[in-house]
Amino acid sequence: MAKASNYLMTVLIAIVIGISALSVVPTNASAAVSWTLNANAPLGNIYQDQYPTFSFSITNDGGTGLDVWDMYFYIDWAPSTHYDLIGSTHITISAGATSSSYSAVVHVPAAASVGSHTVSIKCTGQAAGDWLTTPGSWTWSKTVSAVPTLVVASTGANPNSGTAPLNVQFNPSVSGGLSPYTYSWTFGDGGTSTSASPSHQYTAAGSFTATVVVTDTETVDQVKSASTTITVALVRN
Repeated sequence: MAKASNYLMTVLIAIVIGISALSVVPTNASAAVSWTLNANAPLGNIYQDQYPTFSFSITNDGGTGLDVWDMYFYIDWAPSTHYDLIGSTHITISAGATSSSYSAVVHVPAAASVGSHTVSIKCTGQAAGDWLTTPGSWTWSKTVSAVPTLVVASTGANPNSGTAPLNVQFNPSVSGGLSPYTYSWTFGDGGTSTSASPSHQYTAAGSFTATVVVTDTETVDQVKSASTTITVALVRN
């Protein structure tokens, strides 16, 4: 009788341990996942040797929390390169909520071929606590164009001659390249400026060379200049 009781007790303990072990094993259930990738690409074309900014956020349209990670860019002109946005950082988005906005500045190589290219944001998401993952992506077809040649046609000096003190307004004629531009002026008498359209006063008589150097800040290899001779005479009494 005692042996039977010990046997039954051993069996009951084994059953209890088995049930406890099963209770901590996660189930491979799949909750419904519904989410929207809100992505924004630069307007218009993008250019060789440019640094456009792409951005996105994620809206959780489902009824449970959404885990998202491994967000990156894929660009077909550099297939071996992924531009990480938040790398493998994990974020959880509550049901009905939208994540923060993430962005990355992407360099378009100067050697990228002119024409249509594919740019994609890719990431992975799942219902919070789930084991089954869902890939997400947003893809654009963007046209890569050659950068227009930067041209600085003139300094736009007005007037370019007169008597001292002579006030000259400069309004350079700039086209091509990719704005915004930076400006560096020298007026020939020691004066300088970094304004786009500066005004300068000449107080002494003489002939002065005013020069503007314009740099395309998106593609800094494009630097062009223009010069004007300013003639200043003294007032004769």
